[in-house]
Amino acid sequence: MIENKEWHLAHKAMKATISKGVFDPCDFTAEELKTIQEVFFDYLMYIWLDLGDTRCNREGYTTASVAISNYFDKRKEWQDAR
Repeated sequence: MIENKEWHLAHKAMKATISKGVFDPCDFTAEELKTIQEVFFDYLMYIWLDLGDTRCNREGYTTASVAISNYFDKRKEWQDAR
């Protein structure tokens, strides 16, 4: 499904978040988190177009994407404050 190695990393984050119910940044290196953040919204659009809204909701992608997005939003706020 995911051939691009950066998107593969975003997919790994998504599946881990669906499985755990929370996004755990400790599962990833700082470089991996940077990569996920850079590609996440393009990856998410691809997933949504591929699976459709109903399936994304049913399979946990929507909830997981909110958790991941919230993490990166808070991370950005923290970095901007420094």
